[in-house]
Amino acid sequence: MSYVVDSFGLKRKSATFAVGTVTFFVGILAALSTNVLGDVKMIGLTFFDLFDKVTSSIFLPLGGFLFAIFYGWVLGPKAVRATVGDKKGAAIPYFVLLWTLRILAPVAVIVMLFNGLKDW
Repeated sequence: MSYVVDSFGLKRKSATFAVGTVTFFVGILAALSTNVLGDVKMIGLTFFDLFDKVTSSIFLPLGGFLFAIFYGWVLGPKAVRATVGDKKGAAIPYFVLLWTLRILAPVAVIVMLFNGLKDW
């Protein structure tokens, strides 16, 4: 909500109403695409199928990629150390988690993203 307030200069009440209205109408499109709007298609998909495909093929992998990059590189070793702890024997889990977040997870998520986009 603060993004809408800051970006568009709206008051909080107006921003809440605007975002709620947009969300309502997008939800109506998704709900009606299983019956009344079942014949209306965009790029060969009903609204529900389009929203599902965009969410599962693009937004979820992109969110995972950004999370891994943020946690592994921006928050970095201090955050990983806080997660793993400083107990004896924590060096290996710390190293594995840090480099999984920095290298392995972003690469795996990019592969998933391209596989999802390949089906389009």
